[in-house]
Amino acid sequence: MNFVAGKQRGKADHRHLWPEMFWIIRDLKLTWVLGENVTGIIKLALDDMLSDLESEG
Repeated sequence: MNFVAGKQRGKADHRHLWPEMFWIIRDLKLTWVLGENVTGIIKLALDDMLSDLESEG
């Protein structure tokens, strides 16, 4: 049985934290990042996250 939390609004949700996490990764020039990979993120934001990370090398 799969449970889905939230309203699945992705970037439209005021709780979407990827922009803040990316800001930290970019500004601190981190080599490694460990984050939780929840199932829902794949359809909601994974493409944007990978694109953002790739843009920073």
